[in-house]
Amino acid sequence: MHLRSLVQCTFIAALTTACSSAGSDSLGPEGTSSGAAASSSGASGSSSGGSSSGSVDPDGGGGFDVGPGAAPQPAYYVRDGKLYDPCGEQLVLRGVNKMAVFLDRKGDSFPEIAKTGANTVRFMWLTSVPASEAVQTLQRAVDEKLVPIWEMHDATGDFSKMPQVEAFWTDPATVTVLKRFEARMILNIANEAGQGVPDATLVSTYGRIAQKLRTAGVRMPLMVDAAGYGRDVEQLLRVAPQIQAVDPIHNMMFSWHEYDAGGNQEARITNAFTTAVTQKIPFLVGEFGNVSPGACQLQVPYQHVITQAQAMGIGYLPWSWDNSNGDCNTGGGSAFDLVSDGIHLSTLKAGWATDVVTGNAASIQKTAKRTAFQKTSGVGTCGP
Repeated sequence: MHLRSLVQCTFIAALTTACSSAGSDSLGPEGTSSGAAASSSGASGSSSGGSSSGSVDPDGGGGFDVGPGAAPQPAYYVRDGKLYDPCGEQLVLRGVNKMAVFLDRKGDSFPEIAKTGANTVRFMWLTSVPASEAVQTLQRAVDEKLVPIWEMHDATGDFSKMPQVEAFWTDPATVTVLKRFEARMILNIANEAGQGVPDATLVSTYGRIAQKLRTAGVRMPLMVDAAGYGRDVEQLLRVAPQIQAVDPIHNMMFSWHEYDAGGNQEARITNAFTTAVTQKIPFLVGEFGNVSPGACQLQVPYQHVITQAQAMGIGYLPWSWDNSNGDCNTGGGSAFDLVSDGIHLSTLKAGWATDVVTGNAASIQKTAKRTAFQKTSGVGTCGP
């Protein structure tokens, strides 16, 4: 997502291991088009209870060895294109995005998001804000039985900022937080980084970051957004196997932000999903809306996104559970604001917001499932 809302918003200022559990170039509705610009005690402890009995799959398939009655593994993991929790139960991600770094670092919206039945929340962060500030955000998500996806926004549309993103994630203070929550979270390395980035640059950059984090002992899934403001799904699917291979533990996921319109979009969506499933690429739609940012009259086929995602077992997260998006605002708030007050489910807006969250047969409320690992806390073994 692009960053116009960053200017418009007012800047306001461990983990358990239980397992009973046609538009313009700009992508994000919180930004402008390119033509214009662009803690509770539940987390205490470590994940060591799950790390001793499992090993990383060395055959390139990714994931950890899991068996009935075993201790939970150290992190969520991918295998054969699917995501599994530390006890080996498959999870298809269904949730929403939240610009938490600006207005909701305490995660006050997370209980309301959880009421939808969502199993995940992807939240925005910036390298200028210390990782320690995110502890409360991560913990609130875990407390609400949501998988937090922590994403870094600085390099949106600008690959030259990837060094500062890399420095943030690999800083020892950040690594400490990541290790504290590694059994419960997914790390989204960079939101929509770059435009027109060569394949080799994507592979080398994300591969280097993955290797540094693995060397530091961080084992959760690492998510890579498509370049081209998140929209270049064709390139993403092309380079995904190479990036996965470079990760020493093969625990990478790949995210498309679908904000394109036009008569070919339904076929493009289906083709992308089919490619991901056929090639066993761990894939999701990490953002999407009902219109195209910077070209707000153009309709994105969001219903096709969610129905095809449900049919093919692919995750999706609409943008966003906020009331401060800057794009496509016709006077009654942005088209991308799912809730009128930025917090409560009771203020869910009519139209596409209601359709994707609760109304459609493929909506979050009607399709999301949480695993036993998500729903239970305390130390124990995985279910029989």
